[in-house]
Amino acid sequence: MLMFHRSSFVQAESVILESASKGVTAYLDAVDNLKSAEDFFTSKRIGKAGDDALKRVDELLRKAAAELENEFSRVLSECSKPVELEQLLKCLPSRSSAKDSAESQPNPGAVLSLPTLIDPRYVPRLSKLAQKSVQLGCHKQFVKIYRDTRSSTLELTLKQLGVEYVTAEEVQTAQAESRDAKITHWIRCLQIAVKLLFPSERALCDQIFEGKHAWKDHCFAAATSKSLLNLLSFGQAISKSKTSPDKVFLLLDMFDRTLELQSEVEAVFAGDECAENRKSASTLVKCLAQAAKKTLIDFKDSIVKESPKNTSTDGDVHPLTSYVGNYIKYLMDYQSSLKLIFQESSNGDGTKSGLVSEISGLIHAVETNLDVKAKQYKDHALGILFLMNNINYIVRSIRRSQGFSW
Repeated sequence: MLMFHRSSFVQAESVILESASKGVTAYLDAVDNLKSAEDFFTSKRIGKAGDDALKRVDELLRKAAAELENEFSRVLSECSKPVELEQLLKCLPSRSSAKDSAESQPNPGAVLSLPTLIDPRYVPRLSKLAQKSVQLGCHKQFVKIYRDTRSSTLELTLKQLGVEYVTAEEVQTAQAESRDAKITHWIRCLQIAVKLLFPSERALCDQIFEGKHAWKDHCFAAATSKSLLNLLSFGQAISKSKTSPDKVFLLLDMFDRTLELQSEVEAVFAGDECAENRKSASTLVKCLAQAAKKTLIDFKDSIVKESPKNTSTDGDVHPLTSYVGNYIKYLMDYQSSLKLIFQESSNGDGTKSGLVSEISGLIHAVETNLDVKAKQYKDHALGILFLMNNINYIVRSIRRSQGFSW
């Protein structure tokens, strides 16, 4: 038995002194032989020769650990390239042209194929190296290598799509047309990330760290956290930027899309290690809801404060009345979202009248403003006509709002 382990040790030593890149399988076998020799020399009392052999085995195992780390880092780095836009588009349901795909949003009901993040030929090698790191006690270094490499690669992929960290100040300075286009683009990137990139990263992590559930979740959470924050930063910036009445429709669009993706976010970021990732996503949904709510409240206040001297000379419909009437009509396109948003602020009695109360508040604000404006007319009859025309316009606008019961 002693001669066998001595021979096995000598053979393993010659392999370990070479680079792992010359033959990973042979290198891993040599590590196994060294571990076997280590167990033997540790359990047997052979004297000084055995102690010297054990010392040499430990030195070789430390060298092997460092060599396997380098090989894992080399292969992972060489294979980790940003996913090109064309490859992502191929994963989406086919459309009439590449341009249509680039400008369109993924169909929520369509079956998507996940993009390939790493050449499948190298995944088994990476997995074997990761598994061996446990035996050598250097798995923490492997986890760090994976986190750093994959995190930077995912960031580059999103950067190619136009996703970077932004602040509320940067969003505020953008022109309205540019901002609207960026919101549309952001919604598309959010869907691509949640439906394609993050699930692909989860699948890769599961393959490389097969059977190591705690590692898989930790690596995935760490590799995706910064990219997720960069992605969500635009939505946070929009929710914190200066409010205006028309902004509510942009906020509601973003709220709708993020809420639609929430179940997929919960699924891909499942597990305790991903709790912060899930929290970041759910926080954005809440921020968008709060921003939409605040926008409507601020609009209602601005209506009341609108200058009473600004009246029409002939008692016709005032521009403010026309604007609010159309505003309410467009709001009705977002009934389901608005009911969710305002139900959260109900008094806890289970009623769903929050939206009705808010719309009624807008109408009451207009009526209050119109009453003040009507009193500005020196001709009392013209003031009455002004009120009649404007109230009638509001009533007709409300009646044209489809599917809303008052």
